Amino acid sequence: ASLRFDDIYATNGTIQTSDAREKTAVRELTDAEMRVAKKLSKNIGFFQWLTAIEKKGADARSHCGQTVQGVIAEFDAEGLDAFDYAMVCYNEWEDEFTEHPAIEAVEAVEAVEGVEAVEAVEAVDAWTEQTQEQGDRFSLRTDQLNHFMIRGLAQSQEELEARLSALEA
Repeated sequence: ASLRFDDIYATNGTIQTSDAREKTAVRELTDAEMRVAKKLSKNIGFFQWLTAIEKKGADARSHCGQTVQGVIAEFDAEGLDAFDYAMVCYNEWEDEFTEHPAIEAVEAVEAVEGVEAVEAVEAVDAWTEQTQEQGDRFSLRTDQLNHFMIRGLAQSQEELEARLSALEA
C-alpha cells in the first residue's frame, strides 16, 4: 500500500477469479445494504489529487469517483461496519531502514598496459538510510464498489417500475 504505481498500461484489464466452485452461494443484499448502495451512487463526483495540484497547478486533471471516508460514513449511517466488506481497505506500514556498510578508501591506480585505471574512492563510515516513512492509507476496491452500487441502482429501477404499475392500475 505504501509503494503504489501512478499508472498501469496494459492491453487488457485484470482478470478476477470468479469461479462459482470457489465461492459460497451469492446472497441477496439486506435492506440496509441496499440503502447504502443507493446512497453511494449519489456520492460520485469529481476531485483532483493534491499531489497533482502541487506538480501541475491549474493543469491538474479531474478524476471521477468518491472517497473511502464517504463510503465508510454511509455504512455507519445504516449501522453497518464498512470493514466487513472487501470494497473498503486500510493499510498501515512502519518506518523501514537500510543499513549500509562502511566503504574503505581505495587509492587511484593509473592505467598500464592491459590494466584499466581505477579511480580513487574516499572512505565512508557505515550509515543507516530511511527508505520508507511510517504511514497509513485507506483505499477502495472500485470493482466491488461499482457492483454494489449497480445492485442498488437496479433496485431503484425496480421500485420505480412497481410504483408506475401501481399508478396505472
